[in-house]
Amino acid sequence: YGTSDDMYAQWGQIDLKNSATVAVTGEFAQDGNGSLRLASNGGTSTKGGAAYYPETAEGFGALKSITAASFEWLRATGSDATDGSPVMRLFLFNASNAHTATLIWQGGPNGAATTNDAWQTADVFGGTVSQTRGAGPLYNVEMTFAAAQLDPQLADLVVRAVEVGFGSGGWGPNFVGAVDNVKLTGGVSAVDANFELANFNVTIDAGANGTAVPGNGVENLMADETLAIALTPADGYEIDQVTGCDGALSGTTYTTGPAKADCTVTASFKAIALTVPPVAPVAPAEALPVPTLSQWSLALMGLLTAGIAALRLRRRN
Repeated sequence: YGTSDDMYAQWGQIDLKNSATVAVTGEFAQDGNGSLRLASNGGTSTKGGAAYYPETAEGFGALKSITAASFEWLRATGSDATDGSPVMRLFLFNASNAHTATLIWQGGPNGAATTNDAWQTADVFGGTVSQTRGAGPLYNVEMTFAAAQLDPQLADLVVRAVEVGFGSGGWGPNFVGAVDNVKLTGGVSAVDANFELANFNVTIDAGANGTAVPGNGVENLMADETLAIALTPADGYEIDQVTGCDGALSGTTYTTGPAKADCTVTASFKAIALTVPPVAPVAPAEALPVPTLSQWSLALMGLLTAGIAALRLRRRN
């Protein structure tokens, strides 16, 4: 508290103690797909919340300038009977930028019924609060919000931040609750927060020679959700490669990793290579020997040729 590092103009976890958790989930969806889930998780004297600091040291403006403050809350089945409602805290800073006071709204002093699993609205601006930081005559004194705005010790203090959460006393180890639609309006700035699970787009591009289910286009996933894409090659084709969205291919199904950002899955298919059986080599024909004539055969052939020639000469004569 009391440093420029706090001025993020966004919500953030704060004061997580003794196993407490604070996170946006879809378990108790309210006015959308999510809410801010609060839980003790078995811890004792647990405490946790989420706080919003506007981007300047002027915060929401002076306490006397606040015109609206409210939030919706739920206590879940399984919580201890002594567990109250979630709370709202306003952090008040003086001119020296020091955190000098905290106003807290609690369900008990405001007669809030703690019916399990039922969303209720806390009208902080029209309710009773107490000052829970430091000492002095106002420490732990209950007063209406209107009275706090008129008190000279509090009226001009700057509402530097707003927190919704639970703890540290009065909540048991089994507490589970939720908060949504937190509103605070001041003379300098305002916040109206509906806590939702983030959504991300997965673009599917299966190209040609195959199909994908879901098909080519854009699928919307909630944070950390995964998507299974069934791929079917066309006849004569097979899956070549699939990439994107930190996914993995198993058989013909590509499953993306948990959604963290917009991403694209790209699939390609290739022709199945034809396998031609090898042809057995043909052995060359065996060469036949060319017959040759012996010397006697040659001599006999010569005499025969000479006799034929002599006979022909006699006939001519």
